[in-house]
Amino acid sequence: MSRINPFENLSDEFPLKSKNQIKKSVENEKELIDRIAEDNNFPSRQASYKENTPIKQQRRYRTGRNQQLNIKATEQTINKFYRLADKENITLGELLERALDALEKA
Repeated sequence: MSRINPFENLSDEFPLKSKNQIKKSVENEKELIDRIAEDNNFPSRQASYKENTPIKQQRRYRTGRNQQLNIKATEQTINKFYRLADKENITLGELLERALDALEKA
């Protein structure tokens, strides 16, 4: 009894594509998708920034603090908190500690 050849129905052509062929097909697909989206007035999902919205600078400090406190507050309270930390040139954690210490003393 002989085994069945699983490759007997395949053509002689090499079935795998080279990286260049894949890259070209992907570029063609992107162009096709862009054209279809444009023809149907489909909006792009690219990030759009509101005018006059300042981009906040990230605050990264190595302080040894490793616990997180998540709270909800009004926009005015959050802006005041950041403004005070910037004014004193301290981290948000340090500002919270000072505020808590002042409350305990009062």
